[in-house]
Formats: sequence, C-alpha cells, structure tokens
Amino acid sequence: MLIMQHPVFRRFWYPTLALADLADGPKPFKLLSENIVLWRQANGAPAALEDRCPHRRARLSVDSYVIDGALQCGYHGWRFNAGGRCVLVPQMPDAQPGAKSQVKSYQCKERYGFVWVCLSEEPLLDIPYIRHSDDPAFRQVFEYDEDWKANAFVVCENALDIGHISFVHRKTFGNDQKPASPRLQIVPLDHGVNFNAYKTLMDTSETRRIGIGDVDDARMAASAVTIKDAFDLPKVPTADAVFSRAFLPPKAERMPVVLAN
Repeated sequence: MLIMQHPVFRRFWYPTLALADLADGPKPFKLLSENIVLWRQANGAPAALEDRCPHRRARLSVDSYVIDGALQCGYHGWRFNAGGRCVLVPQMPDAQPGAKSQVKSYQCKERYGFVWVCLSEEPLLDIPYIRHSDDPAFRQVFEYDEDWKANAFVVCENALDIGHISFVHRKTFGNDQKPASPRLQIVPLDHGVNFNAYKTLMDTSETRRIGIGDVDDARMAASAVTIKDAFDLPKVPTADAVFSRAFLPPKAERMPVVLAN
C-alpha cells in the first residue's frame, strides 16, 4: 500500500481550489484518489460531493449547473443538495427520491480564500492556522497552481529545506557565495514542527527589479532574512520570511512575506 493510501490521511483537511474558481460553476477535483465535484451553494458556501451521479454514473462536474443552490446533473437534470440528497427528478417532479438516489457528500469549508475538504466525517484536526492570516497589516496574494508528479511529502520537505535557497533562488534572494546553512532552532508544535533560521541574502539585478534590493555594499552586509517554517499534519508547510530593514525598498517600513502550500 502506498503511504498516501493509508485511511488515516482521509481524516485531515486539505485545500483544493480557490473559492473564486467556483464563481463560474462546478469544478472537478481529485483528492486522495477520490473524484469529487465542488460548487458554491446559494449562500456562497462551498460544497463537495462524489463526482458521480447515482442515476447513470455521469460525472456531476460535466455540463452541470447550480440551480436554487442545488447541483444539477448535466445528463438528466437530477438535482442534489450539499448533503448529497436528491431534491428533484425533473422527469418525475412529484416523486420523493429515496436512499438509492443519494450521492456521497464530504465535509467542506472555506478558509483563507480556499475550499477545504475532509473525506472523513471525523477529522483528527481542524484546518491549520496560517500565521498572519487575520492580521490587517498583511495581504494575501494568490499564486498560480499546477499539478506536480511528485510525492506530497517530498514537496513538503522541500518547502522546509532552506539549504536549497542559495542555489535554486540565486537569481532573486539566494546567495550562492555563502551557501552554508544556518543553525536551525527547532520548536515542536502540538501537531507538527517549527524551525527558525537566520540567513544572509544576495543583492542582484533581479532583487532590485522586484524591489527588494538596491542596497549598497555596507547595507548589504547587514541584509538577511529571518525564516520561520512550520509543518502541520498531514502536509501543510508554511514559510514565514521577514526581510531585514536594509533589504527593503526605499521608504518601505516592512515587507513581511508568508508562503503557504
């Protein structure tokens, strides 16, 4: 059995799509090998069902619509509420659909602008808290998303590995002239781990272009970034990077950066 096939992983919350991605209709998503369909109800809250109509096994994410807050199958127009109950068979509008017309539903919540799904009715933990998410001094920037053919834990390990910064990010803030990794301060969390590190940065044309460089040699000597990484079960890494005052753009008071995968 592959590690991600262990049933315990179904008992955690996972971010799927950005809530804004559902503005134009239902979307498919595959989570832990489960095909699910996501959509927004009449009140704007997201919902998640198995992506399979019990009538003729059609994908509920294909040519489907949201009508009066219910998901309408694109094949025969059957409608389902967020709990998976069939609320309308248009060919027999007076019928009361039974249990065989039920679609498997999943727990679904919006948090940080994303749709989070748990495949179990009994999550082991709540949705992880992302530092500064409720701080008005910070703003959230939604980056691109893409599929990676890689083990999820390898991706998480990379997010917590600061040794690669000097080389992989040398065109921005990495400094391959000083590649030695700093000593890490490990801080155990209730359901994960956190580490703090202090690393010097390189001033390059690219850092000046994006506005975090443009410093003289004397100031560059003091330029550094304080990195606070965290890993919450099962696989939610966050990287909190705070740049030194010498590395900020002119007239800038602060430039906090939080990355969450």
